[in-house]
Amino acid sequence: VRYAAKEGYKASPATDIVVPAYVPISDPGTGGSGGNSTPSTTTPTPSASPQLVAAATAGNTVNLSATAVTKTDKTTGVTTATITKETAAEFVSLAKKAEADGKKAVLEIKVAATSDSQTADLTLPRSIINELAAGTKVEITIDYENVGTITFDAKSLASISAASDAGDIIVRIAKVS
Repeated sequence: VRYAAKEGYKASPATDIVVPAYVPISDPGTGGSGGNSTPSTTTPTPSASPQLVAAATAGNTVNLSATAVTKTDKTTGVTTATITKETAAEFVSLAKKAEADGKKAVLEIKVAATSDSQTADLTLPRSIINELAAGTKVEITIDYENVGTITFDAKSLASISAASDAGDIIVRIAKVS
């Protein structure tokens, strides 16, 4: 999100972010070349999926938090971070559940930026913003460790969602020297 309404504002240059493709871990029981050519008929016992979003309730507020996957380029001082689609989906689901229970949902995304970081970028799937803006009154706080914090209220999320741009949302913050 770029904002140039203040006199003296210098927008940062556009930065290309390279995010590696997600490669799921294969189930050890489905591959390999064994001597048995018939498929296995045993069903694995379902296990609980790891919790991507931590939830804590304080009074009438449900705080949902997750840590973004980060990478810092020490030569440029740029930290890039992403929230996976799975984490985004869990954020949306838990936020809607909290509001259905009559509570306010506050989403916190933690970006572990090093002290060398001068600029930090967080890439959010557009779908999370659109779903949250359409179906909730949630507030999102992005905590860029060692750089700063940005908070978007429901009205801000609605404005971002209403933008005609396509693709994911990149939220950039930079240190001022």
